[in-house]
Order: sequence, then C-alpha cells, then structure tokens
Amino acid sequence: MLIMGYASEDLIALLRKTREGAGMTQRELSQRSGVTQSHISQIESGKLEPGLSSFMALARALDLEPALVPRKLVPAVAGLLRAHAPLKPGLSESTRHSLSRALKLIESRRAAQGESPDLERVLDSLNMLRIAPLTAEDAVQLEAALRMITKTKSESPKALREAADVLTSLRNKVAHGRATSPRPAYALDEDDLDA
Repeated sequence: MLIMGYASEDLIALLRKTREGAGMTQRELSQRSGVTQSHISQIESGKLEPGLSSFMALARALDLEPALVPRKLVPAVAGLLRAHAPLKPGLSESTRHSLSRALKLIESRRAAQGESPDLERVLDSLNMLRIAPLTAEDAVQLEAALRMITKTKSESPKALREAADVLTSLRNKVAHGRATSPRPAYALDEDDLDA
C-alpha cells in the first residue's frame, strides 16, 4: 500500500525503487501496466508528471495498492508497513540470471515433452518469485532450488519434483505471509479482546 502524503517525486522514486528491486525493466512494467515505456521513462526521469490513472496502473502492476489514509493514521500505517517489510527487497544479479536460465530450461523442456504438473508448478512458482520481495532466507531457498533445476538440466523427474516442492512451499510462504508467533489463550489484555 502506498501512502499518498508524500510529494510526487517521492512517490515516483518509490515506484522506481520497487520496479528495480523486483528486477523488472521498464518494458516489462509497460507490458504489465498498459502505460507506454516512453511515459514510464519520462515519469521516472522527472520530465513528466503522471496522471492519477497512470500512477494507479503502475503501482498496481508492481503489486502496490495506493490508498488515501486519514492524516492522523499515517504514522500507524507507516509503522505497520515497516514492520512487515521484507529484509531483502530484490534478488541479486546472479540469482536473477540463474532464475532466467532456469525458466528457459523449463520452457524448453515443456516445449519438447509437453506439459506436466511438476513443470507447471515450477513455472508458476518461478514467475511469481521473480517479482516477489524476498527475505535473505527466502533468497537462499530460491537459489538452492534453482541449482537443482540447472545442474540436472531438469531432466530428472525426481529432481524436478523436489524443486517444484521447494518452490511451491516458498511461493506459498511469500504469498501468505510469515507465520506469527502464537499467543497464549490466557493472555487477555484490555487491548486484546480477540485473544
């Protein structure tokens, strides 16, 4: 969620940082958002002020949700966002390269042998994880799964299944959030009426 209380330069800088952190090019963002690449370039360089519809399309293509927040709630929302921010906003260059190579291998195997449930799981997971913000621990798991795929060239059905399991688990963990520590049932405070 974006907090609309910043100057437009800050919002544009946040969009650019998010795009770069996801390893997404302006062309890819253009395809996802429907905003032309030249407009994105001009917006990011400060030569063009984005219209509201363009800004909303760009933000949503980056999995951000612009929202109007009452001014006195901005500190609370900002604190909540900081508390849930990933430790590592994007993938390293080597991981992005490995991910691209793994995607090409899986696509070529799919073209040669046809579809299979494991291939589809790997493709779906890799496509989601390519743009998801990952913690350092998540990135290590992703790199291990990518090594399984690229070292065996995804020829081994067992290795492919193991990689699919690891990637699906990681994708679900990222998509559904981190597990929070359980609270004891007897811990009733005045603020915690739902415990």
